[in-house]
Amino acid sequence: MKFFLLMLGIVGQNFAYSNTLVIGDSHLVGPVGTELKSQFDSRKQIATLYGSCGSTLEHWLTGKPTTCGYLYNGVRGPSGNTPLLKGLLELHRPETLMVVLATNYGPERRVEQLPEHLRQIKEVILTATQNGLKNCIWSGPPGVRPYSRQLLNQIEAALISGLQGVCDVIPVQDLTQYPDGPGDGIHYRVDPHYDLIWAWTNALMQTYGNSNRTGVTVKPKPRPEYPPLRTIKPKKPWIERIWDRVF
Repeated sequence: MKFFLLMLGIVGQNFAYSNTLVIGDSHLVGPVGTELKSQFDSRKQIATLYGSCGSTLEHWLTGKPTTCGYLYNGVRGPSGNTPLLKGLLELHRPETLMVVLATNYGPERRVEQLPEHLRQIKEVILTATQNGLKNCIWSGPPGVRPYSRQLLNQIEAALISGLQGVCDVIPVQDLTQYPDGPGDGIHYRVDPHYDLIWAWTNALMQTYGNSNRTGVTVKPKPRPEYPPLRTIKPKKPWIERIWDRVF
């Protein structure tokens, strides 16, 4: 019996391991994350994605909840606590960490918080290198419409300075200039922004390929067909569930 439980624990532990851990904000919850997962799958690379809508690094350092949606390892939900990056690194023990967290430092002068957040997250990443983490790839801010070029450059410069020697920061502003027309100016949609989504994710994957020797660039598709994800629906109060069964 003890042997069986020991083997079960080993299997469960190995199952959690992943080549790459990806964390991010609402972009990762949406089409950008879906396209990234598709590109990892096409290279036969095991990647585990965690996206927390509205998040900054503070969420991943403290467990601050999201109220606008999440995507945690293939499961979507409307709200919930953001997992700690330290815990995810210990659970999955990836060789590569990829981060898509920059957009939410634009509003309300949050960019002033970024250097301190980077100092704390840098310590977490350096600790993870003792458990096998070899590479870190960090997306710079995309060219979203509400923020000035000056502000986006400020965020990007803070990332490069704060992560020097730890993570490769990939500039993506010029690849992702949000056009006038449909959309909220921040969140990219498959229609009509697929070319921008692909350019962004492909820039990250090219760096990933160079770091991990995974092969050639994936060519763009005219319109991808993504498999559906499971969704967690909020539970009704227990009295309502009993009422529905009886009546």
